[in-house]
Amino acid sequence: MNRPHLLLFTLFAIALAGKPTLAADLSSNAQRVLGVDRGIIAVLGLDGGDAGRVVGLAKSGGITVYFQSPAASEVAAVRKAAESAKLLGTRVFVNAGSLKSVHLARNVADGVLVAAAHSRECPQAEVLRVLRPRGMARIGTRTLTKPVPKGIDEWTHPYHRP
Repeated sequence: MNRPHLLLFTLFAIALAGKPTLAADLSSNAQRVLGVDRGIIAVLGLDGGDAGRVVGLAKSGGITVYFQSPAASEVAAVRKAAESAKLLGTRVFVNAGSLKSVHLARNVADGVLVAAAHSRECPQAEVLRVLRPRGMARIGTRTLTKPVPKGIDEWTHPYHRP
């Protein structure tokens, strides 16, 4: 085999072996885009309907996932995938509801991922409400960071532990 063919063959083999799964893609997205490798990530809706991506995110380390969607089929799929992985109610929490009101307290999420398919349903103000200061969100293709409110000292416990 001559060198150009060997190089192409090697690159092709690496591409096939290193092709990330959808779950790994969501996990690396959360870590790369949101800068979160532990804490609470709210995933609002699914793109492409793959519930395994949400469960894969919870398997990736110290991340707890809160999933919410107005689509009953998405909620059922994520619940089923999380239950199969034995993560439902421990590392993955699933809720049905409109994205106009995310069912989380203020300043609790370290990151928020809003599916592009649901980005128009979820107000930016609601995403910022659930994010902790300096937390990052991805709404469809837009990325935003929650500013630190005036009069608040350093946010010393972003991962919900002393």
